[in-house]
Amino acid sequence: MMTMTKYECLFSILLCVAFSLDSTEGFATAPSSLVSSCSFQIDTSTKTRSKSLHTTRAIGGTEYHDGDITNNTNNDNYIDPTSRFHIDMRRVLASRKDMFDESSSSSNMDRRNRPALLNSDIDGANRVTSMLQHMVNIGVANEETYQIVLDALCKRGRLRWVGGDSTVICAADIVEDLYDEVWDYLSEKVSTHTCNLALQVYAACSTPRGNRQYAQKAQALLDEMEEEGITPSIESFKHVANAWAWQQGNRGDRECVEMAEKNLKRLLEISPNDDETLLQAYHFVLEAWSKVREKDAPGHADRILNEMKLIRKKNKTLTLNLPNSESYTNAILAWTKSNSAGKAHELLYEYIDHFEKYIKNLEDDDNVSADMEPELIAFSK
Repeated sequence: MMTMTKYECLFSILLCVAFSLDSTEGFATAPSSLVSSCSFQIDTSTKTRSKSLHTTRAIGGTEYHDGDITNNTNNDNYIDPTSRFHIDMRRVLASRKDMFDESSSSSNMDRRNRPALLNSDIDGANRVTSMLQHMVNIGVANEETYQIVLDALCKRGRLRWVGGDSTVICAADIVEDLYDEVWDYLSEKVSTHTCNLALQVYAACSTPRGNRQYAQKAQALLDEMEEEGITPSIESFKHVANAWAWQQGNRGDRECVEMAEKNLKRLLEISPNDDETLLQAYHFVLEAWSKVREKDAPGHADRILNEMKLIRKKNKTLTLNLPNSESYTNAILAWTKSNSAGKAHELLYEYIDHFEKYIKNLEDDDNVSADMEPELIAFSK
């Protein structure tokens, strides 16, 4: 009778790995349920080991039998582990979208109001962040994984929540560590798109309140991109200009608006013909000048408004309604602060005329855009 050695055996292993999503505490271990049957057999002639791994898993109501994950990747039903997690992450976010949109009213997102305080993970951003951490732990995360989380934080915007140490935080408070993590995880090979998502979060949360300095952090990230050979895009400069503009304090000094202008200039240098992005950037900078109470501030505001009107005049295919009611309101505010009631009055009637032409050109079934309708605001110097 042949004697078996320690190399001659047949292992039959049933692996039952519970991947579950806890509805209240966020992500527990990994998404969905996965039952794997795995057998290892020793070939004594070559002393090598072969592995056959079979999985059955339901995704979106459809059951997939993946076959041999290691060797049978040509199977039409094969979905790699990273893609599976991404499917689950996007499903979580999509399932919360309608509820989040309903709760995030325009008043909550209006920058003139303090942002609301979330009392639950209503948009799924916390859960997908936990899913990211698990994917990192088991080595299946990639740059797209981080992008899904960063995009979720962008959509959360200015809304705040209570962090683990009982302090009130917003998305910008966790982006710095998240970016450092992806930088290390990807061995410093980070794309412009990932950087832009982080910059967008800083811009969305930027505020003159509380000395949070999100604009400085956005600028530092942009500078680091260039130092590390990551080419900034026109969106990169727009987000940083936005961050500086929204950090400009009312009746404050001009440091923030000048930094916004600096990034606007860089934006013009790399893409002078991207009219949609230019209009949006000009709109941000115009708002910043409206907050500065210095003698030349109204002139700068007027310059920016005129640039916006020129773009609108030469490009008839624009989808953005800029300059709009808010643009003119900011320009009027700048002149009001300089005690120039005549110029403010002139701009008011100019916009009323502009709005009447806009209404005249609407089709019968078109609705009036909310950002075009003149606001009733009392100005004081």
